Amino acid sequence: MNHKCYYEKVIDEIIMLLKNNLILLYNYDDQALLELKKYCLDKVHKRYKPIYYSDLVFLTEEALNELINCDYFYDFRDIE
Repeated sequence: MNHKCYYEKVIDEIIMLLKNNLILLYNYDDQALLELKKYCLDKVHKRYKPIYYSDLVFLTEEALNELINCDYFYDFRDIE
């Protein structure tokens, strides 16, 4: 039995919801996550390297702002 704390499980569910919705925004909304798309296009032919802290904060702020302004969060979890 996994002894992970309940709040950690809830946080994992929140993270998955946010991640899935960011992926949707990135792939299906041409006007969303523009700075993230630009950042990724600039790096497309290069090997992935860890993001500098300042870039990560900037992209996180953009991502959170986009999620806050979403009309709806999609939930792809398999709930029985």
